[in-house]
Amino acid sequence: VLTTDREFAGSFNRMFAIDGRLTLGPTWSVAGQLARSRTAKLDESPVGGSAAVVHVGRDGRNFDVDGNYLDFDPGFSAPLGFVKRVGYRQTDQKVKYRWRPAAGPVVNYGPQVSTLFNWRPDGRLQDREVAAEFEVELKRNTQVKVERIDAFELFRDHPFRPDATIASAETEWFKWLAVSAEYTWGTAVNHKPAAGLDPFIGRATTADVTLTLHPTSRLRVEQTYIRSTLDTREDSSRIFTDSLLRMKLNYQFNRQLSLRAILDHASLVADPALAKLEHERSWTPDVLLTYLVHPGTALYLGYTDRHENLTVFPGPVPALRRTAEADTSVARQLFVKVGYLWRF
Repeated sequence: VLTTDREFAGSFNRMFAIDGRLTLGPTWSVAGQLARSRTAKLDESPVGGSAAVVHVGRDGRNFDVDGNYLDFDPGFSAPLGFVKRVGYRQTDQKVKYRWRPAAGPVVNYGPQVSTLFNWRPDGRLQDREVAAEFEVELKRNTQVKVERIDAFELFRDHPFRPDATIASAETEWFKWLAVSAEYTWGTAVNHKPAAGLDPFIGRATTADVTLTLHPTSRLRVEQTYIRSTLDTREDSSRIFTDSLLRMKLNYQFNRQLSLRAILDHASLVADPALAKLEHERSWTPDVLLTYLVHPGTALYLGYTDRHENLTVFPGPVPALRRTAEADTSVARQLFVKVGYLWRF
Protein backbone atom coordinates (compact mmCIF):
# COMPACT_ATOMS: atom_id res chain seq x y z
CA VAL A 1 0.00 0.00 0.00
CA LEU A 2 1.32 3.46 -0.94
CA THR A 3 -0.06 6.88 -0.06
CA THR A 4 1.51 10.23 -1.00
CA ASP A 5 0.42 13.82 -0.46
CA ARG A 6 2.24 16.73 -2.07
CA GLU A 7 1.00 20.29 -1.44
CA PHE A 8 2.29 23.71 -2.46
CA ALA A 9 0.60 27.13 -2.32
CA GLY A 10 -2.90 25.80 -2.76
CA SER A 11 -2.00 23.12 -5.30
CA PHE A 12 -1.78 19.45 -4.39
CA ASN A 13 -1.38 15.91 -5.65
CA ARG A 14 -2.70 13.01 -3.61
CA MET A 15 -2.13 9.40 -4.51
CA PHE A 16 -3.32 6.08 -3.16
CA ALA A 17 -2.05 2.81 -4.63
CA ILE A 18 -2.07 -0.86 -3.79
CA ASP A 19 -0.03 -3.56 -5.52
CA GLY A 20 0.80 -7.20 -5.13
CA ARG A 21 2.29 -10.30 -6.71
CA LEU A 22 1.01 -13.87 -6.57
CA THR A 23 3.01 -16.95 -7.58
CA LEU A 24 0.97 -19.87 -8.90
CA GLY A 25 3.24 -22.88 -8.94
CA PRO A 26 6.80 -22.95 -10.29
CA THR A 27 6.05 -21.22 -13.61
CA TRP A 28 2.98 -18.94 -13.37
CA SER A 29 2.80 -15.53 -11.70
CA VAL A 30 0.32 -12.63 -11.51
CA ALA A 31 1.23 -9.06 -10.55
CA GLY A 32 -0.86 -5.92 -10.48
CA GLN A 33 -1.31 -2.40 -9.21
CA LEU A 34 -4.35 -0.17 -8.72
CA ALA A 35 -3.96 3.57 -8.15
CA ARG A 36 -6.16 6.62 -7.69
CA SER A 37 -4.98 10.23 -7.87
CA ARG A 38 -6.50 13.63 -7.26
CA THR A 39 -4.66 16.73 -8.43
CA ALA A 40 -5.26 20.47 -8.27
CA LYS A 41 -2.93 22.87 -10.06
CA LEU A 42 -2.64 26.55 -9.16
CA ASP A 43 -5.89 28.40 -9.95
CA GLU A 44 -7.47 25.25 -11.43
CA SER A 45 -10.23 22.92 -10.27
CA PRO A 46 -9.21 19.51 -8.90
CA VAL A 47 -9.29 16.53 -11.27
CA GLY A 48 -8.99 12.85 -10.50
CA GLY A 49 -8.28 9.62 -12.28
CA SER A 50 -7.52 5.95 -11.84
CA ALA A 51 -4.85 3.61 -13.17
CA ALA A 52 -4.57 -0.15 -13.38
CA VAL A 53 -1.63 -2.34 -14.38
CA VAL A 54 -1.82 -6.14 -14.56
CA HIS A 55 0.80 -8.66 -15.66
CA VAL A 56 0.33 -12.40 -16.14
CA GLY A 57 3.34 -14.52 -17.00
CA ARG A 58 4.52 -18.07 -17.41
CA ASP A 59 8.22 -18.85 -17.62
CA GLY A 60 8.91 -22.46 -18.50
CA ARG A 61 11.46 -24.48 -20.40
CA ASN A 62 9.28 -24.92 -23.50
CA PHE A 63 6.15 -22.81 -23.08
CA ASP A 64 6.17 -19.09 -22.17
CA VAL A 65 3.29 -16.64 -21.77
CA ASP A 66 3.52 -12.89 -21.20
CA GLY A 67 0.41 -10.72 -20.91
CA ASN A 68 -0.05 -7.10 -19.84
CA TYR A 69 -3.00 -4.76 -19.33
CA LEU A 70 -2.65 -1.00 -18.76
CA ASP A 71 -5.47 1.48 -18.15
CA PHE A 72 -4.80 5.16 -17.40
CA ASP A 73 -7.61 7.72 -17.12
CA PRO A 74 -6.98 11.13 -18.76
CA GLY A 75 -7.16 12.77 -15.33
CA PHE A 76 -4.63 10.49 -13.68
CA SER A 77 -1.48 12.29 -12.54
CA ALA A 78 1.63 10.95 -10.81
CA PRO A 79 4.29 13.72 -10.73
CA LEU A 80 6.33 11.71 -8.23
CA GLY A 81 6.25 8.62 -10.43
CA PHE A 82 7.29 7.61 -13.93
CA VAL A 83 4.02 7.75 -15.86
CA LYS A 84 4.87 9.22 -19.27
CA ARG A 85 1.43 8.94 -20.85
CA VAL A 86 -2.21 8.88 -19.71
CA GLY A 87 -5.58 8.62 -21.42
CA TYR A 88 -5.37 5.17 -23.00
CA ARG A 89 -6.07 1.47 -22.51
CA GLN A 90 -3.67 -1.13 -23.83
CA THR A 91 -3.36 -4.88 -23.74
CA ASP A 92 -0.59 -7.00 -25.19
CA GLN A 93 0.03 -10.74 -25.13
CA LYS A 94 2.84 -12.98 -26.25
CA VAL A 95 2.84 -16.78 -26.41
CA LYS A 96 5.99 -18.72 -27.28
CA TYR A 97 6.74 -22.43 -27.62
CA ARG A 98 10.17 -23.98 -28.13
CA TRP A 99 11.23 -27.50 -29.00
CA ARG A 100 14.72 -28.40 -27.75
CA PRO A 101 16.44 -31.27 -29.58
CA ALA A 102 18.69 -33.44 -27.45
CA ALA A 103 21.50 -33.44 -30.03
CA GLY A 104 22.58 -31.75 -33.24
CA PRO A 105 23.39 -28.17 -34.25
CA VAL A 106 19.89 -26.83 -33.42
CA VAL A 107 19.53 -25.55 -29.85
CA ASN A 108 15.80 -24.79 -30.04
CA TYR A 109 13.10 -23.82 -32.54
CA GLY A 110 9.45 -22.88 -32.52
CA PRO A 111 6.72 -20.29 -33.10
CA GLN A 112 5.69 -17.15 -31.27
CA VAL A 113 2.41 -15.25 -31.56
CA SER A 114 1.86 -11.75 -30.16
CA THR A 115 -0.94 -9.17 -30.18
CA LEU A 116 -1.27 -5.53 -29.12
CA PHE A 117 -4.42 -3.39 -28.88
CA ASN A 118 -4.49 0.28 -27.89
CA TRP A 119 -7.69 2.29 -27.36
CA ARG A 120 -8.37 6.00 -26.94
CA PRO A 121 -10.29 7.29 -23.90
CA ASP A 122 -13.46 7.46 -26.04
CA GLY A 123 -13.15 3.75 -26.84
CA ARG A 124 -11.91 4.12 -30.43
CA LEU A 125 -9.18 1.75 -31.49
CA GLN A 126 -5.91 3.66 -31.98
CA ASP A 127 -3.43 0.88 -32.77
CA ARG A 128 -3.55 -2.85 -33.32
CA GLU A 129 -0.77 -5.28 -34.12
CA VAL A 130 -0.93 -9.03 -34.67
CA ALA A 131 2.36 -10.81 -35.30
CA ALA A 132 3.49 -14.39 -35.83
CA GLU A 133 7.08 -15.58 -36.11
CA PHE A 134 9.12 -18.74 -36.34
CA GLU A 135 12.68 -18.83 -35.02
CA VAL A 136 15.47 -21.39 -35.18
CA GLU A 137 18.40 -20.99 -32.80
CA LEU A 138 21.61 -22.85 -33.52
CA LYS A 139 24.91 -23.17 -31.72
CA ARG A 140 27.42 -20.31 -31.48
CA ASN A 141 24.76 -17.61 -31.06
CA THR A 142 23.20 -18.21 -34.47
CA GLN A 143 19.52 -17.43 -35.11
CA VAL A 144 17.27 -17.40 -38.17
CA LYS A 145 13.80 -15.86 -37.94
CA VAL A 146 10.82 -15.08 -40.18
CA GLU A 147 8.01 -12.81 -38.94
CA ARG A 148 4.70 -11.54 -40.31
CA ILE A 149 2.93 -8.45 -38.90
CA ASP A 150 -0.55 -7.14 -39.67
CA ALA A 151 -1.45 -3.83 -38.06
CA PHE A 152 -4.05 -1.09 -37.78
CA GLU A 153 -3.26 2.58 -37.21
CA LEU A 154 -5.57 5.56 -36.76
CA PHE A 155 -3.70 8.68 -37.87
CA ARG A 156 -5.43 12.06 -38.16
CA ASP A 157 -8.73 10.15 -38.05
CA HIS A 158 -7.70 8.17 -41.14
CA PRO A 159 -7.66 4.37 -40.66
CA PHE A 160 -4.70 2.50 -42.15
CA ARG A 161 -3.78 -1.18 -42.22
CA PRO A 162 -0.02 -1.48 -42.78
CA ASP A 163 1.71 -4.84 -42.87
CA ALA A 164 5.26 -6.15 -42.84
CA THR A 165 7.20 -9.34 -43.47
CA ILE A 166 10.59 -9.60 -41.75
CA ALA A 167 13.41 -12.04 -42.46
CA SER A 168 16.48 -11.91 -40.24
CA ALA A 169 19.60 -13.88 -39.42
CA GLU A 170 22.56 -13.40 -37.12
CA THR A 171 25.59 -15.43 -36.15
CA GLU A 172 28.75 -15.36 -34.04
CA TRP A 173 30.09 -18.58 -35.54
CA PHE A 174 33.64 -17.25 -35.34
CA LYS A 175 34.97 -15.60 -32.18
CA TRP A 176 36.43 -12.71 -34.17
CA LEU A 177 33.42 -12.09 -36.44
CA ALA A 178 29.70 -11.45 -35.89
CA VAL A 179 27.17 -10.74 -38.63
CA SER A 180 23.49 -9.79 -38.44
CA ALA A 181 21.11 -8.89 -41.26
CA GLU A 182 17.42 -8.05 -41.43
CA TYR A 183 15.17 -7.19 -44.35
CA THR A 184 11.60 -5.89 -44.01
CA TRP A 185 9.09 -5.38 -46.79
CA GLY A 186 5.43 -4.44 -46.73
CA THR A 187 3.44 -1.22 -46.41
CA ALA A 188 3.71 1.85 -44.17
CA VAL A 189 1.98 5.20 -43.65
CA ASN A 190 3.39 8.45 -45.01
CA HIS A 191 2.95 10.50 -41.83
CA LYS A 192 4.30 13.70 -43.41
CA PRO A 193 2.52 14.16 -46.74
CA ALA A 194 3.17 17.23 -48.86
CA ALA A 195 0.87 20.23 -48.61
CA GLY A 196 -2.53 19.48 -50.08
CA LEU A 197 -2.23 15.71 -49.61
CA ASP A 198 -3.81 13.51 -46.97
CA PRO A 199 -1.73 10.83 -45.24
CA PHE A 200 -1.56 7.72 -47.41
CA ILE A 201 -0.08 4.26 -47.34
CA GLY A 202 2.81 3.15 -49.55
CA ARG A 203 5.19 0.28 -50.14
CA ALA A 204 8.00 0.21 -47.59
CA THR A 205 11.32 -1.60 -47.27
CA THR A 206 14.05 -1.56 -44.63
CA ALA A 207 17.47 -3.23 -44.78
CA ASP A 208 19.68 -3.45 -41.69
CA VAL A 209 23.16 -5.03 -41.77
CA THR A 210 25.73 -5.08 -38.95
CA LEU A 211 29.27 -6.45 -39.16
CA THR A 212 31.34 -6.76 -35.98
CA LEU A 213 35.06 -7.51 -35.99
CA HIS A 214 36.88 -8.56 -32.82
CA PRO A 215 40.43 -9.28 -34.05
CA THR A 216 42.03 -8.95 -30.60
CA SER A 217 40.83 -8.99 -27.03
CA ARG A 218 41.36 -5.21 -26.84
CA LEU A 219 39.82 -4.09 -30.15
CA ARG A 220 36.21 -4.24 -31.32
CA VAL A 221 35.00 -2.63 -34.57
CA GLU A 222 31.32 -2.50 -35.51
CA GLN A 223 29.85 -1.28 -38.80
CA THR A 224 26.11 -0.79 -39.33
CA TYR A 225 24.15 0.21 -42.42
CA ILE A 226 20.39 0.93 -42.35
CA ARG A 227 18.36 1.93 -45.41
CA SER A 228 14.62 2.62 -45.44
CA THR A 229 12.46 3.49 -48.44
CA LEU A 230 8.83 4.36 -49.05
CA ASP A 231 7.22 4.27 -52.52
CA THR A 232 3.74 4.97 -53.81
CA ARG A 233 1.69 1.88 -54.55
CA GLU A 234 0.21 3.21 -57.80
CA ASP A 235 3.32 3.96 -59.88
CA SER A 236 6.22 3.09 -57.51
CA SER A 237 7.36 6.72 -57.25
CA ARG A 238 9.97 7.13 -54.52
CA ILE A 239 8.63 9.16 -51.57
CA PHE A 240 11.83 9.11 -49.54
CA THR A 241 15.06 7.21 -48.94
CA ASP A 242 16.56 7.35 -45.45
CA SER A 243 20.08 5.96 -44.91
CA LEU A 244 22.41 5.66 -41.94
CA LEU A 245 26.00 4.42 -41.94
CA ARG A 246 27.71 4.02 -38.57
CA MET A 247 31.21 2.92 -37.62
CA LYS A 248 31.94 2.23 -33.96
CA LEU A 249 35.33 1.41 -32.45
CA ASN A 250 36.11 0.29 -28.90
CA TYR A 251 39.67 -0.13 -27.68
CA GLN A 252 40.70 -1.21 -24.18
CA PHE A 253 44.23 0.05 -23.46
CA ASN A 254 44.33 -1.56 -20.01
CA ARG A 255 41.95 -2.38 -17.19
CA GLN A 256 41.23 1.29 -16.43
CA LEU A 257 41.67 3.16 -19.74
CA SER A 258 39.37 2.70 -22.75
CA LEU A 259 38.43 4.58 -25.92
CA ARG A 260 35.12 4.62 -27.78
CA ALA A 261 34.79 6.37 -31.14
CA ILE A 262 31.66 6.63 -33.32
CA LEU A 263 31.26 8.13 -36.78
CA ASP A 264 27.73 8.52 -38.17
CA HIS A 265 26.74 9.52 -41.69
CA ALA A 266 23.03 10.05 -42.38
CA SER A 267 21.15 11.01 -45.52
CA LEU A 268 17.49 11.71 -46.25
CA VAL A 269 16.32 12.24 -49.83
CA ALA A 270 12.62 12.98 -50.36
CA ASP A 271 10.25 14.04 -53.13
CA PRO A 272 8.79 17.42 -52.04
CA ALA A 273 5.69 16.72 -54.14
CA LEU A 274 4.87 13.67 -52.00
CA ALA A 275 6.39 14.31 -48.56
CA LYS A 276 6.92 17.34 -46.36
CA LEU A 277 10.57 16.46 -45.86
CA GLU A 278 13.80 18.23 -46.71
CA HIS A 279 16.94 16.81 -48.25
CA GLU A 280 19.12 16.25 -45.19
CA ARG A 281 22.73 15.15 -44.89
CA SER A 282 24.83 14.94 -41.75
CA TRP A 283 27.93 13.38 -40.30
CA THR A 284 28.90 13.25 -36.63
CA PRO A 285 32.13 12.14 -34.94
CA ASP A 286 31.79 11.20 -31.28
CA VAL A 287 34.82 10.31 -29.12
CA LEU A 288 34.82 9.26 -25.46
CA LEU A 289 37.92 8.49 -23.39
CA THR A 290 37.24 6.77 -20.07
CA TYR A 291 39.51 6.15 -17.09
CA LEU A 292 37.56 3.84 -14.79
CA VAL A 293 39.06 3.23 -11.35
CA HIS A 294 36.06 1.19 -10.25
CA PRO A 295 32.28 1.48 -10.82
CA GLY A 296 31.24 4.92 -9.58
CA THR A 297 34.72 6.45 -9.68
CA ALA A 298 35.82 7.49 -13.16
CA LEU A 299 37.08 10.29 -15.38
CA TYR A 300 35.39 10.93 -18.75
CA LEU A 301 36.68 13.11 -21.58
CA GLY A 302 34.40 13.46 -24.59
CA TYR A 303 34.06 15.37 -27.85
CA THR A 304 31.32 15.51 -30.49
CA ASP A 305 30.76 17.72 -33.54
CA ARG A 306 27.65 17.33 -35.71
CA HIS A 307 27.75 18.70 -39.26
CA GLU A 308 24.67 19.25 -41.45
CA ASN A 309 23.93 20.61 -44.91
CA LEU A 310 22.80 23.97 -43.52
CA THR A 311 23.92 27.53 -44.03
CA VAL A 312 22.76 30.96 -42.88
CA PHE A 313 21.55 33.18 -45.70
CA PRO A 314 21.97 36.88 -44.84
CA GLY A 315 19.16 39.36 -45.15
CA PRO A 316 16.83 41.52 -43.07
CA VAL A 317 15.77 38.27 -41.39
CA PRO A 318 18.59 35.68 -41.59
CA ALA A 319 17.30 32.24 -42.53
CA LEU A 320 18.62 28.70 -42.44
CA ARG A 321 18.61 26.86 -45.75
CA ARG A 322 19.70 23.45 -46.94
CA THR A 323 22.81 23.12 -49.09
CA ALA A 324 24.40 20.29 -51.05
CA GLU A 325 27.22 19.45 -48.63
CA ALA A 326 27.15 18.79 -44.88
CA ASP A 327 29.95 21.21 -44.02
CA THR A 328 28.35 23.37 -41.30
CA SER A 329 28.97 22.54 -37.65
CA VAL A 330 25.65 22.77 -35.79
CA ALA A 331 26.40 21.06 -32.45
CA ARG A 332 29.95 20.96 -31.09
CA GLN A 333 30.68 19.90 -27.54
CA LEU A 334 33.74 19.15 -25.43
CA PHE A 335 33.11 17.88 -21.91
CA VAL A 336 34.93 16.53 -18.88
CA LYS A 337 33.11 14.55 -16.19
CA VAL A 338 34.52 13.30 -12.91
CA GLY A 339 32.69 10.86 -10.67
CA TYR A 340 33.73 9.64 -7.24
CA LEU A 341 32.01 7.03 -5.12
CA TRP A 342 32.36 7.23 -1.35
CA ARG A 343 31.97 3.87 0.32
CA PHE A 344 30.95 3.57 3.95
